[in-house]
Amino acid sequence: MASMPRNAKPSCVSIRRKAPSNDDGDIAITPGDLTKSELWQRITTDDKDEVMPPPKAHKTLTATQKETLKRWIEQGAPYQKHWAFEAPIKPPVPTLAAGE
Repeated sequence: MASMPRNAKPSCVSIRRKAPSNDDGDIAITPGDLTKSELWQRITTDDKDEVMPPPKAHKTLTATQKETLKRWIEQGAPYQKHWAFEAPIKPPVPTLAAGE
């Protein structure tokens, strides 16, 4: 995460559940706890200075998208790296029977 001035408010919340907290101690996602998850607070607030995505982005989340994020956080917010960023593992060479 890029460094910000000490008193600056973050303009967005990282979706990674181990995201660092901001100066207020807010954690982006607390697996299993909506009330402690800044992501959920930001997408459900009516405060135009806090809501994500911000109004100037001219984008909104649908009710279905919000419900999906809600369930994901409630279920523990499992997260895996994209397969393209994982180190490849060479499988063992199969053993062939005689005559194959």
